Amino acid sequence: MKAKLYTKPTCPFCIKAKEVLTQKNIKFEDFDVSTDPKLRAKISDSVGGYSTVPMIFLDDKFIGGFSELKALDTAGKL
Repeated sequence: MKAKLYTKPTCPFCIKAKEVLTQKNIKFEDFDVSTDPKLRAKISDSVGGYSTVPMIFLDDKFIGGFSELKALDTAGKL
């Protein structure tokens, strides 16, 4: 499994998402959208206007944010 996260450095849910993925030994790419508003808008538009961070993709499929990631973890699907 590969993950891509679009985050902000000061976002507590972004930090928690990275912790979950690290604990599960899932490698991820982290893109800081706080310094790139065009990237944030592009990703947001590509997923139907979802604009909060983190924006998480697993195997190139958008899953949502931290709550959705945690739900997958709780269900044993990570």
